[in-house]
Amino acid sequence: MKRILSALPLILLAACSSPFGSSGPELTVRTEQEEYVANPISFVHAVWFTVTNEGDESIYLPRCGAQVIVAVDRREGGDWRQAYGGSGICPAIYESGPMEVRPGDSVRSAAGVGVGRYRIRVRATDTPGSSRFDEAVSNAFTVEYSPMD
Repeated sequence: MKRILSALPLILLAACSSPFGSSGPELTVRTEQEEYVANPISFVHAVWFTVTNEGDESIYLPRCGAQVIVAVDRREGGDWRQAYGGSGICPAIYESGPMEVRPGDSVRSAAGVGVGRYRIRVRATDTPGSSRFDEAVSNAFTVEYSPMD
């Protein structure tokens, strides 16, 4: 029993650490605005965001063509719940292998969302094809409806 208790801090530390090491990737996700107005016809707005690798090693992002595959969470009550994305089918006409983002580089992409309060989640791996990933979350942003005049 004493051995189990002495190993507990190491087990907890391992469970809380990033698969990329102690600090994880230095990845930031930021939308270009914090407030958007949805198209009054389709009620959808393209939200542009930038993913920046602030670390000292390359990271790899899932993609479909030039777009980064992301999950979009919607604020519902006091909780964030996944509303869009995270996976899906990429048509064969688009390249779908991992996108390398070198240290200091950024990638600009977009996600289409409806009216509400959202955030974007991006998963990155440390090598192409790795099942170990870390996730970065963007700032929160709002999309509102504006009726046509």
